[in-house]
Amino acid sequence: MIPRLKSGGSIATAINAIIDYLPRLVIQNTPDITASLTPRGQFVSLKKRITSGGGGSTGTGNYPFKVTVESETVGEATTYKVWVRWGTVNGQSVVNYPKEEVGAAADAKRVVLNVTGNFSDTTSSGVSFPSLAIEDMDTLLTADEQPDSVAYKIVLAYITANDGGGFTVSQQTGGHQIIGLHS
Repeated sequence: MIPRLKSGGSIATAINAIIDYLPRLVIQNTPDITASLTPRGQFVSLKKRITSGGGGSTGTGNYPFKVTVESETVGEATTYKVWVRWGTVNGQSVVNYPKEEVGAAADAKRVVLNVTGNFSDTTSSGVSFPSLAIEDMDTLLTADEQPDSVAYKIVLAYITANDGGGFTVSQQTGGHQIIGLHS
């Protein structure tokens, strides 16, 4: 931590402004970069990319989905929102980085990822029109087949209300999803 100047007029004001701005320059963690802050400074390294072999896609990062419920209190009212962190299908990002809001949490609901695409092989991502939704647990999980594509749902998590308030998330999809033929 750099100490701020207490005297010096306009020069001290300019230096203090620079000192205040420096922490904003810290590099953040992303799916591609690991940034760690230590007493000796910040160290940045590229994350290893998981690739598939045997003629599959190469150089594509694979990241797991993570569903969370976050509370927000305004005055005396508390609301709960469902968020999904970064996730990929066939190496293609289908959730905004670093996380995407799905909607309000409610009892006996599930979080689903709707995907459409041509999943005849894994040489291309095949994913189009991904969207997240919260729906009732008893809604049927049906696939809609077209001549050149299929649309269906991947259940990411179930959400249940706790007796004392709040919600429990039961994660169902724990990792990167691969859709299509596998060798």
